[in-house]
Amino acid sequence: MSLTERKRAEEALRASEERWRDLVEGSIQGIVVHRGFRLLFVNRAYASIFGFDSPEELLAMGDQKILFAPQERSRVENSYHTRIAGGDAPTRFEFQGLRKDGSTIWLENIARRVMWEGQPAVQATVQDITQRKRAEDELRRSQRLLQTVFDTIPIGVHVKNLSAKYTMVNRWMADLFGHLPREFEGKKWSQLGLGTREQRQQWEKEDRLVLEGEEMLDEGDSPLTLKNGKAILLRKVKVPLRDDAGDVVGLVGISEDITERKQAEEALRESEERFRDLIEGSVEGILIHRDFQLMFVNRAYAAIHGYESPEEILALGNARKFILPEELPRLEAIHLARKQSGHAPTQFEFKGLRKDGTRIWLRNL
Repeated sequence: MSLTERKRAEEALRASEERWRDLVEGSIQGIVVHRGFRLLFVNRAYASIFGFDSPEELLAMGDQKILFAPQERSRVENSYHTRIAGGDAPTRFEFQGLRKDGSTIWLENIARRVMWEGQPAVQATVQDITQRKRAEDELRRSQRLLQTVFDTIPIGVHVKNLSAKYTMVNRWMADLFGHLPREFEGKKWSQLGLGTREQRQQWEKEDRLVLEGEEMLDEGDSPLTLKNGKAILLRKVKVPLRDDAGDVVGLVGISEDITERKQAEEALRESEERFRDLIEGSVEGILIHRDFQLMFVNRAYAAIHGYESPEEILALGNARKFILPEELPRLEAIHLARKQSGHAPTQFEFKGLRKDGTRIWLRNL
């Protein structure tokens, strides 16, 4: 090789080295080469990730293990020894590191075995993923919170895909129907062994309509027969689940067991009817008023005062019309005392007026 050719080759080699050095030094990812955790090379990004001002400052520390969180050192050392021996070690892994100021950071590490100055060494590229890990942790916390809310609200909630198959079911609904939440996943309503044939057909018809874009608010009572044969009443709401573009991608359903509430309402209605029958059928007149404004009278009270029906007497509005004028001051005083202190006679007699103007004697109880 002539002198000119040798000079050209040296110049080309020098230019190539400068290009590669610029790539390595200018990389936003940290690059390190070490042998037995003794630092051989670090770029500026690697030094910066760990809080050092320059590669030289970090290289002067010598031992790379000071950059590993204590709980990570054994794992990282085992990986190094396996790799340097030619064994099967993970190329990519995450670990926690320590910055110069002692703060902890999360790093993603990509490592490989290389030859450095004629001897085996390990080259690693690292990236600071602390913000990503924090975001992942926050996402997990949010998901756990949402899952907790999802599972603890005292109504059934479920999500289905476009095939009307369950993708999510909360614990309340699963418990009500006698299944585990995971036993719903990927199944249609008809595959769960719930309800009669007619009930299953009705529910699947509703699903089809909602998946076509309709909203369903069931204000009525939807009967359902459980696996154990128990009959319950449900109130259901189903709405389309849409993506950002507004396209239907599934449905969300809410189910509330209203069996006990309906039973209580029916018991109350029956109780009211019994008491109304007692009051309406009483031979004694019964009156309810607020400051003499009539609120309720039974049929006997109307008859005592010469009226044909409670409605006729209620239309008159004020109970003072059925009291003899000279009795009004005494009865108003009794009423005021009862309102203010509760101390007033519960039984007394007074003179009243019938519809035709005749006077009658009455006993108040």
